[in-house]
Amino acid sequence: GASVGGKCVGGCGPCDPGAGPASPSAPMRPAGWCPAAAVAGSTFYVFGGHDGSTLASAEAYDRNTETWGPIAPMGTRRFGPAAAFAGSKIYVFGGSDGSQSLDSAEAYDPRTGTWSPIAPMSTARWFPAAAVAGSTIYVFGGHDGRPLASAEAYDLNPETWSPIAPMGTRRFGPAAPFAGS
Repeated sequence: GASVGGKCVGGCGPCDPGAGPASPSAPMRPAGWCPAAAVAGSTFYVFGGHDGSTLASAEAYDRNTETWGPIAPMGTRRFGPAAAFAGSKIYVFGGSDGSQSLDSAEAYDPRTGTWSPIAPMSTARWFPAAAVAGSTIYVFGGHDGRPLASAEAYDLNPETWSPIAPMGTRRFGPAAPFAGS
């Protein structure tokens, strides 16, 4: 979803650059802004956001059927989190609960449709970025009352956080690349 002209809109459409403009699919519900998103297989996932209040809701878009459907809500309401798919789960990090930046994180298992909390980050981060390399998820930047340069790494095995070198510049709302195989 996004805010367009001050109104909440939600939707996603397939895009084939050679086929002309994309056609929108059914809108997401509820519409909101500042969610996190991740892709696992042929499914897009959208988590949290804000529609006047902070959301815990989550949805999945099946590219094969071009339909949205609700999935189990997160355990924590979040807007401005980061998300990444690694191993067989989607991880959602930080964000804000509407009053403070969060250090908490949770994992969604698409196979079982369940959420589980994971160890918190060392730093609360609102609008961080997350990137995956191998079996490690890197979470960096964001905001905790001021833009952050700090970064940390979540190792999927043994499921632990480690600090890594900070960025040279504080970044609030950075973007992260995807390096797939």
